[in-house]
Amino acid sequence: MSTETISQFIERNLYELSEEYEIPTNIIPQIAHLIEIYPNPEVHGSTAALKESLAKIIKDQRQQGALQ
Repeated sequence: MSTETISQFIERNLYELSEEYEIPTNIIPQIAHLIEIYPNPEVHGSTAALKESLAKIIKDQRQQGALQ
C-alpha cells in the first residue's frame, strides 16, 4: 500500500507528463501545493479559490512566455 498523498501523486504524474504535454516544470510544485491547501472541494469557497489560484499560475506563465 502506498503512503503517497494526493498532492504527491499529482506532482509525480505532472512531472511524468510534462515533456509530452509541454507543462512547465516550474509550475508543478505550485500546483501540488494548491492541492495541499485546498484538498476538499466541498468546503465552502475552496473550489473558487483553487480555480482562481490555478488561473493566476497560468496567467503568470503566459506573461513569462512559458505557455501559449
